[in-house]
Amino acid sequence: MSIYKKLTAQDIAVIPFNAHKQYDFTSGSASSNSINHFNTRWTSESIELYSSGSTTEYGLPADSINTIKYYQTDHLFYKNFKKDIGYRFGNKHYLNQKRDLYEKTNILSIPTGLYGHEIKPGTFSLLSNGREIVDDSNGNLIIDHRGTTNWTKLKGFNTNEDLVWDYKYGLYTKSKGHEMAVAYDELSLARSCDKLNIENLGYNCNELTKQTAPKALAVVDIEWDYSNNTKVSIANNSQVLIDKSKYQSIASNENFEDGDYELMWHWKIYDDDGKLEEDKYLGSDQATIKNGLLTFTKLNKSFEMENDIQSKNREKLNFKLEDGLILISANLDLASDGQTEPMAIVGSTSKDKDGNYYAEGVWVDNENIAIVFKMKN
Repeated sequence: MSIYKKLTAQDIAVIPFNAHKQYDFTSGSASSNSINHFNTRWTSESIELYSSGSTTEYGLPADSINTIKYYQTDHLFYKNFKKDIGYRFGNKHYLNQKRDLYEKTNILSIPTGLYGHEIKPGTFSLLSNGREIVDDSNGNLIIDHRGTTNWTKLKGFNTNEDLVWDYKYGLYTKSKGHEMAVAYDELSLARSCDKLNIENLGYNCNELTKQTAPKALAVVDIEWDYSNNTKVSIANNSQVLIDKSKYQSIASNENFEDGDYELMWHWKIYDDDGKLEEDKYLGSDQATIKNGLLTFTKLNKSFEMENDIQSKNREKLNFKLEDGLILISANLDLASDGQTEPMAIVGSTSKDKDGNYYAEGVWVDNENIAIVFKMKN
């Protein structure tokens, strides 16, 4: 038995539905799925001088620089961008997508059969040579600020020179040098992070404000004496430069243990032969050390300790753990009515026989300042 029913327009419903599927490709599988990469560049020559193919056709030379693809990209997605934004890379606001086509560009061609209507914003990721390029959900491809944008050497700096220091350039890069010039293609000024619109660059204010970082070791100010082409070191109130090579004999393979510590300050006086004459305990502070960051939790501001070594100077010390060493640079007073001296305090990341960490440095002449790091139970 069968039943026949005639369907009308009212019996039909169309419900839009977007299905998102994740694709992962390697360099090999990408090619087999027709995902191709092209290096292109602009030229002042007419595109009519080149063949549209990869080989010579009709007597025209091959387009080895892909200039035809360059002009196609310009025509489809960049030219008259602000006037016709709805048809160029989707409905994106021009304030959130600064679109400049430079003389050289790279094109990653992905067939529409793989992504359908569009690639879901915020899902694209390209990993190559230890770097990651992601999209910021606004149609821009950016180097991921959490990625490993790390260069090991910056051309132009001689790392064998004297009076060089470690510094960072870029986001995660360590190098050495005396002077550094930084160029910015965009500067923003606002009274709060939220008003900077840094989301356009792939950053998040909530995440940035949660971050903490240890103070970097300050360095000796360096100026050039151009009369005889020499470097002049100026101390003033600058922190001292610590030459780690002088302390390799105490460097350790052990890691400094995170935790809550009592910092016990000592004033040590030596005779001319280096024999300890006096070891005066000045008092202690409380601090937490985690991931190489020292944070004071309680400063001893008693009259006795303030008279010997003031808390306002102690709390400004620069603490760093590196290459098996405790490295501290600071401007400290020592029963000197607040008059400070820049000094370095260095120790090993190995514990002593009492289970404490110990660091010591010269304040002036035969007078030293030492710190015992005793972990609290």
